[in-house]
Amino acid sequence: MLRIIAGQEKSFNGELVFSPGYSVGLLDQDPQLDETKTVKEIVQEGVQETVDALKAYEDINLKFGLPEVYENPDEMDRLMAEQATLQEKIDHLDAWNLDSKLERAMDALRCPPDDQP
Repeated sequence: MLRIIAGQEKSFNGELVFSPGYSVGLLDQDPQLDETKTVKEIVQEGVQETVDALKAYEDINLKFGLPEVYENPDEMDRLMAEQATLQEKIDHLDAWNLDSKLERAMDALRCPPDDQP
């Protein structure tokens, strides 16, 4: 029943209707995990959009130090506009607090150390 509600099982008779504004997920007790990743990498997959936004912001900041950027006003303006857009997204997602949120979640779930495979 939970797999049907979570949308993992599609072969059933009947109709499933959700109230607007609610989402449903299922946390398997024995999930299939990528054994090549660390615990933290697996947990971060659940917030990949936020992780990607922070990475893109960091990449832009690094580019500001390159001569081909700071010597080219058009490129500098383009990167500053892109940075501003990412800043808004990061603020909206409250991504600046991601590490502490993940740490609290991993502690609550009693996950192994974050660097453990």
